[in-house]
This record gives sequence, C-alpha cells and structure tokens, in this order.
Amino acid sequence: MKIVVGAFVHESNTFTPLITTEDDFQVFRGQEIYRNLDFYDPVKGIISTFLKYKNYDVEPTIFAHAVPFGEVEKGFYLRIKNELVERIKNVTDLTAVVLALHGSMRVKEIGDAEGDLLLHLRRIVPKTIPIICSLDMHATITDLMMKNANAFVGFRTAPHIDAVETGERVAHLTKYVLENDLKIEMCYQRVPMLITGEQSMTEVEPMRTMIENLRQAEKSPDVLSASYFLGFPWADTPENGVSSVVITSDNRTKASEIAKWLADKFWENRCEFTFGTEAYPPDEAITKAIHSKNYPVFLSDSGDNPTAGAPGDNTNLIRLLNKHDQISSLNQRPLVVAVVDPEVCEKCKKRKGKKTKLSLGGKMDSVYSDPVQIECITKKVIEGWGEQEADLVLVSSRKLDIIITSKRISIIDPIMLVDLGIRPEKRKLVIIKSGYLSDAYERISARSILALTKGCSDEILSRLPFKNIKRPMFPFDKDFK
Repeated sequence: MKIVVGAFVHESNTFTPLITTEDDFQVFRGQEIYRNLDFYDPVKGIISTFLKYKNYDVEPTIFAHAVPFGEVEKGFYLRIKNELVERIKNVTDLTAVVLALHGSMRVKEIGDAEGDLLLHLRRIVPKTIPIICSLDMHATITDLMMKNANAFVGFRTAPHIDAVETGERVAHLTKYVLENDLKIEMCYQRVPMLITGEQSMTEVEPMRTMIENLRQAEKSPDVLSASYFLGFPWADTPENGVSSVVITSDNRTKASEIAKWLADKFWENRCEFTFGTEAYPPDEAITKAIHSKNYPVFLSDSGDNPTAGAPGDNTNLIRLLNKHDQISSLNQRPLVVAVVDPEVCEKCKKRKGKKTKLSLGGKMDSVYSDPVQIECITKKVIEGWGEQEADLVLVSSRKLDIIITSKRISIIDPIMLVDLGIRPEKRKLVIIKSGYLSDAYERISARSILALTKGCSDEILSRLPFKNIKRPMFPFDKDFK
C-alpha cells in the first residue's frame, strides 16, 4: 500500500504586525525528510510507524514548518501548496494521503490555509482514497476543512508532549481503516468560546477531565477517534473557537451525537477554566518572583510569546525589571531569555568583552513596545545555533543578563542556556518569553509565574482588538446559551 506523507505547518497570529515569509520556513523535499525526522514530531510518528510494516510504501512529498508568527505570505504559500498538489498528483497506485498540519495557519488574502490546501488536494485525490491529518490541539476547525478530509486527529496534551504519539495514532488509524476497508464518518460540533493554552493545561482541571471524556468516547463501538480542538485565541477570524471532532466507522449519527456530547461538556465547564499556574500583573509578578523562597523561578513574559506567534522583541518587562528597586536583593542578575534583534545581535558579536550602548528590541512589535536603551558587555557568542541556525549573544547590563538572538526561536529547550555556559538550575530568576513552560523547563523550575503582560499574545483576550470573531463568544459575552 502506498502512503503519501507531507506536512505544511504554521500557527498564525493575526495581531502580529509582520508576515511570515519563505525565510522563516524550514522546507524538506522527498527523501530529505529521512535525515530530518525531528523537524516536526507528528511527521516522525507517522513515518516511523509505517516503516515498521513491509506492506506499506511511504512516499514522502514536501515538509514545511515555521515558528508561529504573523499570517503567511500568499506567494510562498501558493508555491508550497502547488508543489504538494503536483507531487501527490504524480504518485501512482496511491492508497492514502497522510498529512501533518497545524490547523490554524492563516494566509494573507486567502485566510483558512488548511481548508484551501485540502480543497485543492481533494480535487486531485479521488474520494475513495482517504485524506487523514494530524492537527495541533490549537487547530481551528472550519467547514472547508471538514468537507475535504476524512479524519482529523489532535494532540491531547498541553504543553504538547504527545506530538510523536499523535503521529503514531494517525498512522495506526490509517492502517486500520485501509486493512478493514472501512468507510469513515467524521462530525464536529462548535463551542462558541475562546481559551488560551495557559487556561487549558491538560494536567489541570477541568481540562484533565475533558481529555478523559475523549478516552471514554473512544470506548464506544464504532468510534475510531475523538479530539478537542481549542482554536487559536490570537487569531481574529470568523471560524475561531473550540470544536469537538469524532470519527466513526460508517456511523454518522453516532459521530454527531458524541461530538455534541463532548461539546456540551466543554461548554458546561466554561467558567472553570483558569490559569494552570500563578498569574499576576507584571509588577506584582516580579515582586512575587523576587520574594520566592525556592529557586529557580521562571517568570513568563506571556504577552510576547514566540510560540504563540508574538514577535519576541517586546521590551516592556525589561523596563519594569530595570526600574524595580528590589532586584538587587537577589544578589544575582535576572536572566532574560530571549530578545530577538538581528542588528543588535550582530553589533554585540563584534564587541565581545567590550561595553556597548544598545537600542534593544521594540522594532518588530512597534504596536505594544519601543526599543529600550541599555549599556552592556558581550559575554558569550554562538553562531548558527539550532534548527533556525540563529546567532546568540549573552550580554550583561548593570541589572540584567540578556540573551539576544538574530532570529525568532521557540523558547522550549534549556540546552540553549547550557550552550551559552549558563546553568539554569543555578539561576534565581529567569524571565522567559513563553506562556506555560515547556516540559523541559518545567522539570528545572522550582516555581513558575505568568506575568500578564500586554502584547501580541496577551493572555487577557479582552485587551486585544478583535473585530472578526463571531459573537456571542465566551469570555467576551457571558449571558447566552
């Protein structure tokens, strides 16, 4: 059986003033993916599962992925889409199409990327051949997506630690459907609600129970898969919101009934979703962190979270830290991880060991932030670090240690700190451009605090200028059913 595999993955923040371009994407073609399976975990799960079975032939196509940011540039999107369509069109003896998508990619002048992509794929893939996709938990399910795919399977953890497993589940679902010649029925139910990931962590109630509801649903005869997709709260789109998706074997009535049951359970608990960690206004968050009895404390600059599509160069929290009169009581400079500023990074690279006056950050996020003026010394330089091949510099000012990067990177792996000669477990206060901590950072942290900062990934959704979401919508509107 010949399985076509591909990926086109991006989470698009419509409040971010800049667009995501070709330069932001990693792209692998054909056999290149076998040398780069770690580039996106669901792809790893999908391909590694099929490779275990001799009667399955994997046909890799194109794989594109970028760190969340603004909407994707139209021309680049069309080139990748057209190449994917053409590659699949040229495959002979096709048995199934298996894709790793995000579910919340937006394209300038087009909108719903996944819906558009699946529409064009379905035009060249016969309806007798299933199109089955892995999606991020924060996918936004649209009518166009539902009409042109057979199955969506989502992550079940936030933070997302089951991405490889989700790919494996997608592969096993595809295998089961093909080997038993099943007709798939998929239904979904919308929930008029926006919720941030930091309010829906899966180890915290009520989200823990919601995930258990999915497992209970899958115990029912004919049910092949059940997922919650929470939408992406930093996208001002009419399709946005929570959805439940249920897949059955030729039982549309059951799929619809269980999807509604899952949606009702989510709605019944709408007022119970709260932050899964301590969360305070910025000044109070800093004070709480300074007075902590256990270290290290990780303080998240949640309004400027690159993994939620924010630029990563907001300087407001740095200003507050510089002004705070109790920082010196730590007897150690707080560490800021990290500010993206290519020009400043390049300047600091050339002045290792020397004092330099900087106008740092506030260049991409010109809506919520301005550059901050600091004087610092470059302590460490690394060129071409990580998947994005970003340059890193560690600088020290009078009050702060700051990591500056040449490219936007996701702050999910403390190995970056280790490579810069920093032992994160020995730091007292680490300011991290993130929302909830990644699993790797959580293992180091003695205490994590969300600073509810303003920015393109503001956790207080009412502070963002929504214009296009459908109303009524919780939490903006309360008194409706």
